[in-house]
Amino acid sequence: MVLSALAVLVSSAGNAFAGQALTSSWLHENTKDDPEADEYRVTYTVDLKQEITEAMSLQEAFRYNRKWGEQEDTEGFDPSLRFAIQNDIFLFDLFGSVSEQRSSIATDRSRRSWESTWSSNWQDRFWPKLRASYGRDFSSDSESPHMQDTDDTRESVGVDWDFELFKTHYNFNRTQQNDNVTFGETTASNHFARLDSSGRFFDNRLSLGFSQQFSASQTESTTAVGADGLALIKQGIAQVLTGKDDTPLISDSGELSTNSLMSDSDVEVVSGVYTDGFDNPPLNIAFRVDLREVNRIFLYTEKNIGLVTASSFTMDLYGSTNGTDYQRIQQNVPFIYDSVKKRFDITMGSVTFRWLKLVVASSPVQRVDFTEVETYSQVASSEDFISRKDKTVSNVSDLNVGYKFTQALGMTYNLSFENGNYASEVDYSRQNQIGEMRWAPWEYFSSAFGISENMEKIEGLPETLNRAYTLRLNSLPVPSVDINLGLSKTERYEEEQLLSTSYVTGLYTSAALYPDLDANLDLTTGRTVYEQTSTLTSIYGSLYENSGTTTTDYGSRLTLTARLVPRLTADLVTDYQKIQGAVGTELMDNKLTLNWRVSDILSVLTAVGKKWENWQSAGEDGLFQTTVAPT
Repeated sequence: MVLSALAVLVSSAGNAFAGQALTSSWLHENTKDDPEADEYRVTYTVDLKQEITEAMSLQEAFRYNRKWGEQEDTEGFDPSLRFAIQNDIFLFDLFGSVSEQRSSIATDRSRRSWESTWSSNWQDRFWPKLRASYGRDFSSDSESPHMQDTDDTRESVGVDWDFELFKTHYNFNRTQQNDNVTFGETTASNHFARLDSSGRFFDNRLSLGFSQQFSASQTESTTAVGADGLALIKQGIAQVLTGKDDTPLISDSGELSTNSLMSDSDVEVVSGVYTDGFDNPPLNIAFRVDLREVNRIFLYTEKNIGLVTASSFTMDLYGSTNGTDYQRIQQNVPFIYDSVKKRFDITMGSVTFRWLKLVVASSPVQRVDFTEVETYSQVASSEDFISRKDKTVSNVSDLNVGYKFTQALGMTYNLSFENGNYASEVDYSRQNQIGEMRWAPWEYFSSAFGISENMEKIEGLPETLNRAYTLRLNSLPVPSVDINLGLSKTERYEEEQLLSTSYVTGLYTSAALYPDLDANLDLTTGRTVYEQTSTLTSIYGSLYENSGTTTTDYGSRLTLTARLVPRLTADLVTDYQKIQGAVGTELMDNKLTLNWRVSDILSVLTAVGKKWENWQSAGEDGLFQTTVAPT
């Protein structure tokens, strides 16, 4: 059970005059989680800005934060300075920052960084747009000798050129990372070029578009072998997807979103990914490793959360070859938390998948922000150093066509080809095509029918093909009601053999029942038929090997938003999901939120939640928050 007994947040902001700002916040949090925690936090931030001339400006900022708790006391100082120049020819920005973090139970940490960027600002459309940047980053701890001591260099150049008939884009970036503790060095460079052309014809009835892009990446690394004869080889991550998903075995398109900040080699900047004890649905962090061998994962946090808070986490590991169908590799993966480097160190047996995914099954009620995920392969060697060189190449061609037959009837078609090779020296090719016909004969009715097909060939793996048919109907029977009906059928093939067929139906309704009461009701049902039990086993694991070849799920979500009085709003959300067949489970989650705007500067928010799994209590949640925000 997770129950936040008290969480009070008070913040204030004021402007003495333009260019100055002071913000402050105080937080007291008492949780009845296991283990219990009682913490106080305070944060002060000062922002100053001066317009030196019409073209030059200077910004200073200073942030101080401190936390008192039963397990640990922390204190941080973060000053920064920014100088900018803007004129009709160019833009220039120089930024520098220092961060000092102190802890009562862990080593102190220090970080210093600076970066300069330049870009052209001329307005002639036929002149190229130029840009360049260069930066350095230094991080260390207070230990002697250091346990952490790194310095990084980042540089990039780029150009965009509009030739009216077509547009070109080119970018080059290089990053060099040095670990002065292990004497390791990694240099990564990337070239990316793209050509676009598009046009409209026949009184804008016909639209044509074409693009061609090329990218090449190369990574050279030298890693020191430890006294135990083992070395950690960093394995690159091509893409990270994050989001909340209560069906981690199946990740449909759109359920998770791309998050480049989780793989940008910056372990200090928050990525917008966090946990706060509300784990239904659970947080999913999926990362594409393109069949590289992985047996070590590092998941970084913004702050040192301490060993007690870290012990409240439970994470499961999943793997997939296509990014859609996952199998659970390990439940409750073992990890240790490194307070010095602020990261979860997850060790498991060697796995080789195109996609890996961490699913946070449970987390402490205290908010924990994540900044980066890294994957490694631990190898044995008798040498002092291991050198490695990886290269990836990708070519993508894209063609799209659109035609409007009448004002009410139109169609679109898109075809794309991609081929290349992964750093694991595995060749691949993909072909995607999608067509859609849209018909909107009346103001209060519209419809769309689409067909899509995705084919993928990866060296050493079976050829896969997914084909989908969709129908969408939208109606506004009255101005206050919006109804959407969606039907879809998806077929999955492997080596031209049908593996499964899925059918999904969804009815989505929103209505303004009264002037102060809005409602949304979503009803969904789905059925998946598996042609072979072995297919089911590969997705759900051997536990369900003999459990059948059909799964059926039902889901509903009711949302009510009511303005009880002019300054008091209530939101009630009820979720229900039932899955039958290969896996069987029943979930229900209710949450009530009250938001009271006491005055123009004071607001109070309280929320309570209750969830059940198979009609057994699965936890309660509670939150109380007060905000003061002078304007």
